[in-house]
Amino acid sequence: TNRMMTMGAGGKTANELAELFDEVGAKQQFEAARDSASFSLRSLVDKRILSSSAGTLALILRQPSFAAPDLERERSRTLTALKQENESPASIAERRFYQELYGSHPYAKLPVGTEASVKLLTRDDLVRFHQRYYVARNATVAVVGAIDEIKARALVKQLIGELPAGQLAAAVPP
Repeated sequence: TNRMMTMGAGGKTANELAELFDEVGAKQQFEAARDSASFSLRSLVDKRILSSSAGTLALILRQPSFAAPDLERERSRTLTALKQENESPASIAERRFYQELYGSHPYAKLPVGTEASVKLLTRDDLVRFHQRYYVARNATVAVVGAIDEIKARALVKQLIGELPAGQLAAAVPP
């Protein structure tokens, strides 16, 4: 879900979104881990530049398209990566380590999924996951840099103010 969000949003393609960031010299990064997803935005604090780059990130957060061709391309890429991991002793050892350490706990599972789960994933699954977890109650925003509190609060509002409140995600089991 996290990676797919950057592949199109608000009627814009991945290239168009990247151009919007590039036009103002902003850098964005999206990451997903076993129990979290994160987005980072690096931008100048000039009002026009920051507003533009934050607006693009907000669009990605609120209106990802999850287009079928993008999903199929990502599915193919992910399946290839999983096959390569199955041939890597380090990846095999890491997977086994997590299985032995965590047993039936969710942390034992690969964040990227398995070949079987990736093959079964649908656009509707992505949409439901996004609607359930990418909500304001699950968001934590950290603002760092040459920006005062008033501007930081406005930035946070721009980023997540229009996200649905949603329900807080269940705590990860001990």
